[in-house]
Amino acid sequence: MGSNTKGQLGTGGPSHGCALPIFIEELSFTRMIKVRAGFFSASLSADGQLYVWGQGSFGEFYTPHRVKSAKSLDILDFQVSRGGCAALLTRAGKLYTWGPNDNGQLGHGDFQMRATPARVKALESKRVTTIAVGEEFIICLGLSMPQKEYGKFARQ
Repeated sequence: MGSNTKGQLGTGGPSHGCALPIFIEELSFTRMIKVRAGFFSASLSADGQLYVWGQGSFGEFYTPHRVKSAKSLDILDFQVSRGGCAALLTRAGKLYTWGPNDNGQLGHGDFQMRATPARVKALESKRVTTIAVGEEFIICLGLSMPQKEYGKFARQ
């Protein structure tokens, strides 16, 4: 329900909007466990598949579209911003980002837009535990040392 000017409701095309809840038949084949909305919409299925719909750096999909490049990632969480950037966190603590990058908000050390999730290499030696996105920024929290070493210090 709400605005659908960018196809973010997943009903098959842009429209003025809808004042009632809408069933997205394209997602009825599997159980969805998380959903996020921002500039576009996204959902994570119980079998770990990420779906997006609406308009974004990935293109225009007016019904849910599986993100094939995220198929092999073991996704723990994901977020979508009002500015169009997105972040996903794997269970191994790795951060992937995509979307517009006008301000370097994707964390790849450049200002190049990414259409699909790309691993943030600057955090290669870190274990990210939490992510949040703003309109044009991404924040993450995590551990700066390997998990097994962190456990030694936490017990002291």
